[in-house]
Amino acid sequence: MFLYGINFSPSLDDMFLYHFTNAESLMRIIESMTLKMSSFENLNDLNEKEVNFILKDWQKGLEIQEYISANCQLISFSQNFKKNDAVCECGCNHPRMWAQYADNNKGACIVINEKKFIERNKSILNNIFWKINNVKYEPYIYNLELFDSSNPKNFIVKNYKRIFFNKHNDWKQEDERRLFCIGGHNFLSIDNCIEFICLGNKFESKYYNQLSDILITSVEKKFSKLKPHDFAFQINADGRCLCMDNAHRIIEYTMKKGDNALKYIAYLNENGYSI
Repeated sequence: MFLYGINFSPSLDDMFLYHFTNAESLMRIIESMTLKMSSFENLNDLNEKEVNFILKDWQKGLEIQEYISANCQLISFSQNFKKNDAVCECGCNHPRMWAQYADNNKGACIVINEKKFIERNKSILNNIFWKINNVKYEPYIYNLELFDSSNPKNFIVKNYKRIFFNKHNDWKQEDERRLFCIGGHNFLSIDNCIEFICLGNKFESKYYNQLSDILITSVEKKFSKLKPHDFAFQINADGRCLCMDNAHRIIEYTMKKGDNALKYIAYLNENGYSI
């Protein structure tokens, strides 16, 4: 058991997706129960931002670059990984991700069920070209010269794996799994797809307060409500980022809201959750 107090043991087969984010973004995400798709302008690997391919026709290459900037989007996740043949590590155990994407442990890691996530968004995905795959890490990722006379979209559909699912070895510790789309919506739903949310060990009190307000007002919304045991808390032990049940702290901040919390508490009680 790697998440103390939570009924969860990581495996490569569970297909959980780990989305690291800062506290401000977390508030927006759980208020809307959506994740924002990113453009290729926001990627951290410079090689990706400048998309790695060469075409004989340089003008055609520029057209493809422009098409990618205007039409291609992605969401990046981490995933569970094998430390050795015997141990599978939880995707929350990525210290680099906590530092780089979760505001030096002040943010959070949202754990999403991939199967539910894809099913939830099938009405969008069924109408566009999309792929979800693991990123492959290589010492050199510049593609060989490509010869193709098709239009930009057809070129991308044919070569998407070589262009969008390769990164330099220096990013290998991210264990990235990526959802890539051509067109589609700017946001995808994660309603009823969240397994739990791990808050960083430097997650600030002001955001706990804001979080409790969101939980209280969520009773009025149509999408699924988060419960106290849907939250974990990051702890560091032996150089690893582990997770501990954080329900007590969520309840503590919620109860401070007095009468404002009554609807949320009533909702929990109606669903067999007593506090």
